[in-house]
Amino acid sequence: MKMDATCDAYSYVPEIYKELRPVFRKAEEKYNFPLEIFTVFRLLSEQINRKTKISYSKKENILWIDLVVSGDKYEKLKKPEQRHDLSQVYFDTLATALRKYKFKELDTEAFLKDFEKWLTEIGWRKEEWEVAMEAMDT
Repeated sequence: MKMDATCDAYSYVPEIYKELRPVFRKAEEKYNFPLEIFTVFRLLSEQINRKTKISYSKKENILWIDLVVSGDKYEKLKKPEQRHDLSQVYFDTLATALRKYKFKELDTEAFLKDFEKWLTEIGWRKEEWEVAMEAMDT
């Protein structure tokens, strides 16, 4: 497995998505089979009306996640709040994508359990009260 991401965003998202690198490395080490998961994090105005897209190229064996979050919403959020929201949206989108395509080499539920644990380890799956406290300090 290979996991990677890029970003077409502003605000804190270009900093936040880079925090995923150690999680991606752990996934690559533990889940060794030929699949690439590539995510683009986008922060766009709601006026554009662009939605998140998920696709799978069987020929290239790449799962593409084009993740779109609201720039209008994120402009009003502090960094801890953006991280919290992005962690929810990203995890839910990744879970939806993996369940949709049902890769037979992957125990999807075990992978998602591990992935969520690794997200927690980097501070991405905090409780809302923890995020509120952090946001007060920034």
